[in-house]
Amino acid sequence: MRHLVALALLTVCVSEATAQSPVVDPYTATVGPAYGYTAQGGRAVFSSIAGKPDTLYYPFGGGLATPEDDGYASISMPFNFKFFGGTIGAGNPVFASANGFMVFGATSTTVVPVNMLTEPASFGNQPAIVPFFTDLVARGMQMGGPGLYVQVTGAEGSRKMTVEWSSMQHFNENQISNPVSFQVHLFEADGSMIFNYDSTIFGNAADNGKMATIGIRDTTFSDPPSDVLQWGFHNGAEANNGNLLGSENFQIGFGFAAAVPEPTSIALVSLGATGIVGSVWYRKRKEKLAAKRRTRQK
Repeated sequence: MRHLVALALLTVCVSEATAQSPVVDPYTATVGPAYGYTAQGGRAVFSSIAGKPDTLYYPFGGGLATPEDDGYASISMPFNFKFFGGTIGAGNPVFASANGFMVFGATSTTVVPVNMLTEPASFGNQPAIVPFFTDLVARGMQMGGPGLYVQVTGAEGSRKMTVEWSSMQHFNENQISNPVSFQVHLFEADGSMIFNYDSTIFGNAADNGKMATIGIRDTTFSDPPSDVLQWGFHNGAEANNGNLLGSENFQIGFGFAAAVPEPTSIALVSLGATGIVGSVWYRKRKEKLAAKRRTRQK
């Protein structure tokens, strides 16, 4: 009887443990591979470009009464950028929203984060890079202070474009919050990307991206599209809809999954390995036969 009671208690404990979603450490989390990309979390040193001599300052606008809240800035792509198998051409406009996302197509002033895997995008059916989509505000927006900054570095063919949302607060019913800064790095050479975060702690329910969408999205005829790599979507609920963000000095690297060799390539590799082994075996066999002949002659 005692054993039956113990077994029942163990069963209850195991059931309760497995019912809860496991908490994933964002600094070691991985998403993908999917659509050619793999997203990997990790630690990073955040270096702000705000106010640097080689940096351009873009105030959020859009004709809104409070552009620092839901406005956007129009940026011109400085180089051709590979994205989901296509190319965003140099000179094309990029619209960076004060609410923590970039779209390639049409402007958007939306404040509603969505699950890009299951819902139509609130910013429209268009390509998007989404480092921290939540209701943000650049309170006290000014050059050298809160706002958007852009920097392009490197030689042609290997340039890097950095877009920084600097000292952004969570709107939170117009309540003051801790400021956070984050960046998107776009690499000309291979189309890889990095989301870099100084801090993700506002001091409210939105901490660590708990009220945000994070990921990248292509455009297709369907909406939601088939090509999405989402790091996480959280609406303040406890439900696990992907990964959260690390609290500070955190990055998500969007690289490319290793290509799987074609069957012919695999066959050639196998044949090559077999040939090497066979050649070694044949040489050793000849050496043994020659040694036996020398022994007999003696």
